[in-house]
Amino acid sequence: MLLVLSFVTFSSCKKKDKPAPTPSTIEMLTSNGSKTWQIEKLYINDTLFSLNAEQLKYTRTYKSDSTFFDSDGIGGKYVLIENGGKLIETLTTGGSGILTYKVESLTTGNLVLRLTGDGTNILNNQFHFRAK
Repeated sequence: MLLVLSFVTFSSCKKKDKPAPTPSTIEMLTSNGSKTWQIEKLYINDTLFSLNAEQLKYTRTYKSDSTFFDSDGIGGKYVLIENGGKLIETLTTGGSGILTYKVESLTTGNLVLRLTGDGTNILNNQFHFRAK
């Protein structure tokens, strides 16, 4: 009887599954291929800016080949610097120049980027996106 009870007790114990590994920053940004982010909110100088229905359709897509494009027709290459939390975009389509964002938050479902000026703080825009 004791042997049967021991067998039942130990056979009901399940081996615990290992937790899924935490995705890397680039995996959260691109989903290992291509990921589209849709704007939810915009703060200008830390004040919430009211977006209209058309502006709320704005999207950005980041691809794992280090390219990006947005719904306004602007695109180019990007570099994600995990140490230091920066996203640097070099515009090659629909514009030219380099934009540097501080990555304030990045999860699999949300992205918050802050664009500031060249140290003069002329621009202080914080973009809140959700994964589409």
